Amino acid sequence: MIIFGSAVVVIALMLMVGAGVNAKKVTHEFWIEKISAEKLRIAEDQAKAAQKAANEAKMAEAGIMKM
Repeated sequence: MIIFGSAVVVIALMLMVGAGVNAKKVTHEFWIEKISAEKLRIAEDQAKAAQKAANEAKMAEAGIMKM
């Protein structure tokens, strides 16, 4: 009876600890996803700005005026 009771207590503790760990993992994955999306957005903005600058330089070199 003691063995059964201790097994039930151990399993209950494992379930409680596991739930906490899973919650932390989900939160961690959420923030990793958010950070990755923000880094991608920043990289796209920088690439867009660089392309715009290159196009403007090319147009200025060709002597085309922007209206």
